[in-house]
Amino acid sequence: IQLELQSPDCKLSKLRASTIMTDYNPNYCFGGNTASINDLKEVPRRNISLARGLGHGAFGEVYEGLAVGIPGEPSPMQVAVKVRSQDELDFLMEALIISKFSHQNIVRCIGVSLQALPRFILLELMAGGDLKSFLRETRPRLEHPSSLTMVDLLNIARDIARGCQYLEENQFIHRDIAARNCLLTCKGPGRVAKIGDFGMARDIYRASYYRKGGRAMLPVKWMPPEAFMEGIFTSKTDTWSFGVLLWEIFSLGYMPYPSRSNQEVLEFVTNGGRMDPPKNCPGPVYRIMTQSWQHQPEDRPNFSTILERIDYCLQDPDVVNVPLPVEYGPIPEEEERVPMRPDDPSAPSLLVTPQATKPSSESRNGKPTNLWNPTYGSWFLQQQQKRQQAQAQSLCRPLLPPPPPPVPTPLLLDSASLAPVPLYRLRRFPCGNIGYGYQEQGLPMEPMPGPQDKNKLIKPSQGLIL
Repeated sequence: IQLELQSPDCKLSKLRASTIMTDYNPNYCFGGNTASINDLKEVPRRNISLARGLGHGAFGEVYEGLAVGIPGEPSPMQVAVKVRSQDELDFLMEALIISKFSHQNIVRCIGVSLQALPRFILLELMAGGDLKSFLRETRPRLEHPSSLTMVDLLNIARDIARGCQYLEENQFIHRDIAARNCLLTCKGPGRVAKIGDFGMARDIYRASYYRKGGRAMLPVKWMPPEAFMEGIFTSKTDTWSFGVLLWEIFSLGYMPYPSRSNQEVLEFVTNGGRMDPPKNCPGPVYRIMTQSWQHQPEDRPNFSTILERIDYCLQDPDVVNVPLPVEYGPIPEEEERVPMRPDDPSAPSLLVTPQATKPSSESRNGKPTNLWNPTYGSWFLQQQQKRQQAQAQSLCRPLLPPPPPPVPTPLLLDSASLAPVPLYRLRRFPCGNIGYGYQEQGLPMEPMPGPQDKNKLIKPSQGLIL
């Protein structure tokens, strides 16, 4: 039993099952100013018409539409209309957060329509779609040359860095900077990239999703070690995630940490491993990535520094003249099924309840570190200690045949076997709700193109994930 509890599957389950019980805050503070739902710009329902569906996510549907009669806006105005299917208060908090941003590289909230059902959030229409899909679609191929250049990729990176700098200056932590959460104004020349999803940031204000049950999911491949081990999120967390986003951009949309599962990424990163540069990635660009992936948060650059370095790259002929890599032969089918939030609020709650463990400490830069952090349980250092103890014991006893491999712990339990958990046993954590992102089973181990990956094909994704 002890071996099973220490297995990566079980520990990842434990990490996902960690919850936060944050009371709903009907007010929202941004940049030192407090806002409430009374500050939202109400648009009468009769002024809104829906044209066509753009996509469906577990917590809302999005439509292209037209809005008229909005003060200070053209009439009619093309908008993206998000229709509530999530929790009412979650929906209001999302509207509050987006409405307070005012930056050219963050998707703008046009208004809300809350006086009729279903409730609407009106957003700036981003005709170019999400950045990850755009990068995959525009990869240069022998039979289909791409108009994209290294300058285009650097401009996209600079756009997102500017949006991140704005958030950083306003002490706002995004927690999920990634290509799938960035949108483009158009696909052709003149495109502008903007940060367009604030789901994880919203969820620190309310955690009813956990109370309802369903899958807790984590953006593991975009998270830094302190988020894994201590549940700490700062602006330097976003710096790390931006480094992974850079890797996505310059790999033209490949999945980070190719061919590694979430469990493997957890151990790889905490043991000091970092991704190699994407093919044809200029050295100065890769240096921005590696600087963003420094183990200690204080060693990572802020976004002002990152912007300076991107600007230097844009002025360097040895960078901007590097050709983009060309795909040879058939492209491996890719899948990124990202069930961001549960479709069914009555779905069984997750996995394995975190087991009580005696805390121990180990220094990190002279500071004590609790190896059992209350949010996840820092099993990485525990695993290292156990391996060292096992090696020491093996020197003092005769060799024995290797034990049979442990039976993998199932990630999901049958709903009938799940006993209700009393509310008093649900923990409170100060670090914010970090539980949304990517279910490990839904993350494919996407191969990089190469002869060793010819037979590793993944089935294509089913449907559009918002």
